[in-house]
Amino acid sequence: MSAMGGKRTLRSAIPTPMNDDWEMRRTALVEGATYRVMREAESRPDGAPFKIGEAVRLRQIVYSHYDNSHVYTFEEQGEAERSYWLHDDEPLERLTETFGS
Repeated sequence: MSAMGGKRTLRSAIPTPMNDDWEMRRTALVEGATYRVMREAESRPDGAPFKIGEAVRLRQIVYSHYDNSHVYTFEEQGEAERSYWLHDDEPLERLTETFGS
């Protein structure tokens, strides 16, 4: 923060990427595309796990600054949404080895 004319203002409201592959984490999968689950993975916070062979459609990608994670929300026809979380400390390959085309 800085003082300007007696008021405190934020210098920047835009978060700084925490890792070098920030953009790759946002573009490795495409919103609206369908992916095949290649390896089992948990769904957070408490959803059913992703099972090998399932076809799921990526609905959206968001970033949780609180959790330092990209959150990939998938849907499967007739099923509840499930989210896959990729923490900044985890390699991008974990995502791309879990969801393939």
